[in-house]
Amino acid sequence: MKPSSITFFCELHSSELEKFFTSNGLINQLARMDANLSLAIHELTPELVNVVKKLTRAGVPVTAWLLLTREEGYWTSLDTVHQTAQKYAEFRSSTQANQLTWAAIGLDIEPRIDMLTRLNLNPFGQILTLKKRLFSFRKYRRLERVMEDLIAQIHEDGYAVETYQLPSVVDERKAHSSTLARLFGLPALDVDREVLMLYSSIFGKAADAVLWSYASDANAIGVGSTGGGTMIDEMPPLRKLRWLELKRDLLMASKQANHLYIFSLEGCVEQNLMDRLEGLDWDTPQSVPAARSHEISLIRKAIQSVLWILSHPVTSFLIFFPILWLMLPRRKRRCKPE
Repeated sequence: MKPSSITFFCELHSSELEKFFTSNGLINQLARMDANLSLAIHELTPELVNVVKKLTRAGVPVTAWLLLTREEGYWTSLDTVHQTAQKYAEFRSSTQANQLTWAAIGLDIEPRIDMLTRLNLNPFGQILTLKKRLFSFRKYRRLERVMEDLIAQIHEDGYAVETYQLPSVVDERKAHSSTLARLFGLPALDVDREVLMLYSSIFGKAADAVLWSYASDANAIGVGSTGGGTMIDEMPPLRKLRWLELKRDLLMASKQANHLYIFSLEGCVEQNLMDRLEGLDWDTPQSVPAARSHEISLIRKAIQSVLWILSHPVTSFLIFFPILWLMLPRRKRRCKPE
C-alpha cells in the first residue's frame, strides 16, 4: 500500500544545489510523485532561496532541515541546542526577509560530529568523559528544557516540527531512561513527527531484521543510504544501497509506517533510481524477516533493561541488593560442644 507521504532528504550545499536543480525535470518529477523535500539549510544564500521558491511554485512542499557548521557540531543535540536556537533565529529572520514558505522545520538529532570522530579514533580514551556525562542529571534536565523551549518557539511561529532520530530513541523511551540523552545528547522529544533513521547502510547484514523490529514503533521511517551526506573524519562513507535493497526496505516500511523518507535525493539521481521509484508498485508482495526480527527484539529488551538501570541507579540498588544478598552463600553456624 502506498504511504501517505514520501519525502526525500537533500543535504547539498548552496553551491551545488542550484546546479542540481538547473533543469525543471527533477522538480517536475518530484511534483508528479507528490513527494516532499527535506532540504538541508546550511545557510540561506540567494542560490538556496531561488531553489526553494522554484520548488514551492511547482507544488513541492519543502521542510527546512536545520544544520550547523562542522565546527558547531553539525547536528542538533543537547550539546548543540544553544547553537541550533541561534541558527533558528537567523533562519526565521531570513525566511521573513525572503518571503519563503516551509512545510515544517526538521531537527536532525545526532551526537556532535566531533564526538563521533573522537569515539571512532579512541573509544577507550573517552571513558572518563562518558562517565562524567552519565551522572550529569542536572545538566541534562537544564539542556532538555532549552530544547523544549526551542520546539515551543518553532510551534509558536506556526511551524510543525519533525525530528530525525536514531532508532535507539525508541528503546530509551520504552525504558523510561535518559541514559543516551546524557551520554550522547540524544533526547526523546515530543514533536509533530518523529522519523526513525533505519538505514540499511548502517546495520549491515541484519539491516532488514532491525528495520522490521523497529517498524511497528514508528509512524515515520527513513531508509537509505543511496549516497551523499557529510563525512565523519576517519570513517568510510556509508555503503550505497542497490535498487533491490532500497525497494525491499521501502515495501517493508510501508507495511507499518504512513510516512517514508529516503536518504538521499542526490544519491537517487546519481544512481538513476528516480524513474524506478516513480513507477514502484507498492502492492508488490514482500516477505519480512520475522524470526530474525524477533531475535533483534530480544536483544533490544536486554538493552532497555540496562538503560533503565543506568537511569535509576538508586532504585536499582534498592531492588537488586537484597536479591544479591539473599543469593550469597551462608556459613553454617557451628554448635558449641556441651
